[in-house]
Amino acid sequence: MNTLRIFAFPTFGFLILLHVFSCKAQNEDRQTPIILKEDFSTPYVNSLPEDQIGEYIRNIFEDKDGNLWMGTNGYGLVKYDGKEVKYFQPKDGLSGFQVTDVIQTKDGKIWITTNGGISVFDGNTFTNYTVKDGLRDEWVWSIYEDSKGQIWAGSTQGVSRFIEGKFINFDFPNLSKVTSDDRFSNQCVRDFLEVDGKIYMATSGLGVAVYDGQYISFLNKENGLCGNEIDDIILDKKGNLWFGSRYGGACMYNGKNYNVFDMNNGVCNNEVIKIYEASDGDIWFSSEGYGLYRYDGGDSLINYAKTEGLGVRAVQAIFEDSQGRFWTGGGGGLYRLFGDHFVNVTKDGPWK
Repeated sequence: MNTLRIFAFPTFGFLILLHVFSCKAQNEDRQTPIILKEDFSTPYVNSLPEDQIGEYIRNIFEDKDGNLWMGTNGYGLVKYDGKEVKYFQPKDGLSGFQVTDVIQTKDGKIWITTNGGISVFDGNTFTNYTVKDGLRDEWVWSIYEDSKGQIWAGSTQGVSRFIEGKFINFDFPNLSKVTSDDRFSNQCVRDFLEVDGKIYMATSGLGVAVYDGQYISFLNKENGLCGNEIDDIILDKKGNLWFGSRYGGACMYNGKNYNVFDMNNGVCNNEVIKIYEASDGDIWFSSEGYGLYRYDGGDSLINYAKTEGLGVRAVQAIFEDSQGRFWTGGGGGLYRLFGDHFVNVTKDGPWK
């Protein structure tokens, strides 16, 4: 396990050497990346053993009944009910094979975003929503229910809200929809979070849009944010906001200042897709190609990668369930933490 000291300025020279050595070593261990198709109309040809949950786990979620749900990049939605693994795909009514987000709303229904729209599962059947129902685009990346029961959805082309059975566009003011790459506009929202009645929206090029119910303001690089392409937002138990950026690492905002975790102070890659706070208060975040980093609030980062059994370099899912089991997933399948070592979880487990 690599432990990197950070913010210890008297030993800065040693820090740089340790950082370079650690990142170089991890880079040499990196697995050959799985090349994913952009056409999600059919499942992938699985390049991993057939006992794997899937070759790419995008998200992990636990519902009110203790069932675990996992979104895959090409095999649809996976449910583990404590006894068996079950798959839901378009043939079962799901809107697409690529599952990008999963939540459970207050009424108990499961909402799923996919490359084909939004699916709502009532336990028996799926109800699907597409551009015909008001969505800006059918490739939807995020779904969120706020404290008032309002459903927000972020697609590749912007935000929609679910009102009276259909989706209505939610526009950012006076902004052109510049395309940041061939898939997303700068108004694509990858994550939502409500804090003190305000809705924070992680965009693919505008930083974080903050909506107070009347007006929209922005957190961005101009006012200290670590990047304008934001993938994830969390609020920790201490009241700090954390942001995962595509090009600027992770940053923590305490209400006054930003504290940045990037390639300048111990992180091997600035692409941070996922941030998560565990029950013990430790912050975990991904680093593209280098597994996971764990921050205990002190002056060190602990890196979990191949040496610690983690066979996922491109981590996109981090989750601790109600039983205290700690899960992660991404390109390479599903893994569970036992002590300080990760174990690959196949369809046969270990689940318990």
